[in-house]
Amino acid sequence: MDTAIHTLVGLLHGISIDDNLNADEIAEVLNWCKQYNDLKAREPFKEIIAKLDEIMADGIITPDEQEDLLWVCKNLSSDGIFYDEITNEIQRLHGILHGVLADSHISTEESKEIIKMIDYGCHISVIEQKAEKESAPISESIEFIS
Repeated sequence: MDTAIHTLVGLLHGISIDDNLNADEIAEVLNWCKQYNDLKAREPFKEIIAKLDEIMADGIITPDEQEDLLWVCKNLSSDGIFYDEITNEIQRLHGILHGVLADSHISTEESKEIIKMIDYGCHISVIEQKAEKESAPISESIEFIS
């Protein structure tokens, strides 16, 4: 369940980096909902899905709605209980990359933000060590967007 929440937080960040929310990015959020549909009756997921359904009713996510949803996710997430912080960061990064790639275009602004986030928000060597165990190609992703 934490994986789903961390991925959603990353996804919401990723789709908003370029301040240009489009239909493909909304479709990626809806895809996330479908992917975790089996959890929608469980707490705290039930609250997140309810908030997301409310937000998505008009087919758009405003900046205020995104902030509200991120607040709900962060307050319902159990960071550190099931996973260590490195795993949580990898899950968020996974979501960010999904968000950025949702419209099949990586803008200069998006690539700079991803590199900045990795450089300043994560300890890349530690994440890569963890990623090797989980088969997540972090360094390949960085090379791709550089």
